[in-house]
Amino acid sequence: MVDPVGDGDGNREFPPLSVVYKYYEDDKLEDFISAATDMLEHDPSLDRYYTIQLLLLVANSVEDDADTLCYIVDAERLYKTARASSSLRPHEVENLDKLGKLLDRVGTLVYNPPRPKRDGGGRGSSYSMRFLVLARRRSR
Repeated sequence: MVDPVGDGDGNREFPPLSVVYKYYEDDKLEDFISAATDMLEHDPSLDRYYTIQLLLLVANSVEDDADTLCYIVDAERLYKTARASSSLRPHEVENLDKLGKLLDRVGTLVYNPPRPKRDGGGRGSSYSMRFLVLARRRSR
């Protein structure tokens, strides 16, 4: 498990985002979820883009469909708020729009899941398995 370093005064150091993403890419999901959720909850320096991106990846990593939905809803809410900002620079708009397209595709799968196959194979009801490929195609 990954623990942030603290100095006892509430100041914490978090692992670099590249390390957190590496946990995800290496399927070290327990470490990824722990580090990502800690950053999401406690790292004030995390910008909107990376916050939305982490929310999507955490949504893809948790096992419970209700948790997946909560992270997706949070990502959508933050995206809409960020996109409505009048202080965005052109490159920020472009990057947010890329995440917005991914959110739209993921939302389609989460809110309108395909019907399970009649043969009974596969997980059928899991949101995570449905958008695994989409979320792993994050911008590099």
